[in-house]
Amino acid sequence: MNKKTVLVLAGLSVVAAGGQIFTQSRFESSLNDQIAIAKQTYRPQGILINKENIDNSLFGARNTLSVTLTDTYLSQYNLADSAPLSFTLNSDCAFYPFYVVCDSQVSSDSELLSTIGSVGHEANFSVNVLFNSTSATLSFDEFSVEENDGTLTISPLTLFYDGDLSMSSAEFQLKWKGMNLSGSSSGTAINLQNMYVNSEMTRIAENVYASETELTVESLNITSATYNANYHIENIRSITEIEQEDSDTFEAAYALFIDRVSAQNQTNAIENFALNVSLDNISSQTLRFMNQTSDDSSSAQTDKVLAELGQSSHNIAVESFRFDIADAPFKSEGNFTLAPYDASAIQSASVLQKMTGSLNLYIGKSINQAFPMAMPVIEQYLEQGLLTEEEDQFQATIRLKQGLISANDIPLYQL
Repeated sequence: MNKKTVLVLAGLSVVAAGGQIFTQSRFESSLNDQIAIAKQTYRPQGILINKENIDNSLFGARNTLSVTLTDTYLSQYNLADSAPLSFTLNSDCAFYPFYVVCDSQVSSDSELLSTIGSVGHEANFSVNVLFNSTSATLSFDEFSVEENDGTLTISPLTLFYDGDLSMSSAEFQLKWKGMNLSGSSSGTAINLQNMYVNSEMTRIAENVYASETELTVESLNITSATYNANYHIENIRSITEIEQEDSDTFEAAYALFIDRVSAQNQTNAIENFALNVSLDNISSQTLRFMNQTSDDSSSAQTDKVLAELGQSSHNIAVESFRFDIADAPFKSEGNFTLAPYDASAIQSASVLQKMTGSLNLYIGKSINQAFPMAMPVIEQYLEQGLLTEEEDQFQATIRLKQGLISANDIPLYQL
């Protein structure tokens, strides 16, 4: 072996050793930083998080991450008698130059959660400290929970995560084949088929994120023996987006689409449902109040959010609200302005009196054939001027000003 080869090998060895040391240090510091943030964030809610190092070397690490749900948290869901509930994530990580690969197992000593640990599952994650990225996968096989009042079957589920080490940007994906509840003594049955969730988030400031989340459900069936009814919903899709407008304000937008909603023994199904609304000029402080975890009750936190919203005016856009029923189209669109308000308006529930705007409503004339019994009411509204008639539709402009609701400028109700 010549001298040049020896020098090259020595140099590569130094790089590899340095990569190992850098990887170990960066992985541990990033993980500990995230654990510290999680502890501070979730402790007020009654969720305790603890990390214990079992083994740590230049080439790998084994640790356990335990999460405990205390009675403070569980009492919100009437489960305080089962407190505490805890589960543990046991991870075995291998270090390579600038790269970490971890295999994990979920377990629990709590009776209510022990099923999770016994179900076939796979949990692993990898970290690339050189490119500041991390990815993780958690998947569960199908399992059933037998209860006194029925059997709940959870179909296979997989959760994917990609992000940076500081979690300032992240992307989540959920693929779930659904669930089925049957055998209930009340005769209630629920079947959900194929749910998909895609979510992206970027941290703008502490506890302030720009984000977009899309949820899709292929079908949902609900049967109730109590009400002798069966409901079927096809293709549900919702999109929630928080977008930064400038350095300190954001816009929140929400959209919901449903292909079809039908019920047993009812001939008229609702089809092509669409709702698209947005609210602008939301301050970063409002988002902090929305995302914060504290000892405040949910109502107290809501009051904080409403009070902060009241510091400035907002535009509320109803870009679309429509559906078809028995081939009769209903649609509306409009804009409202919410003027600044103070705490007294919240306490007196008079915030709506600060809104001004209008909504244009359109009803297809085919409603005559779909609902003949509605015609006397429509004719009465036409005579009163609350509706106007066009070639293929009825129309009304609904206005809200200083708490007064009117239709085609005819007063209807004072808030």
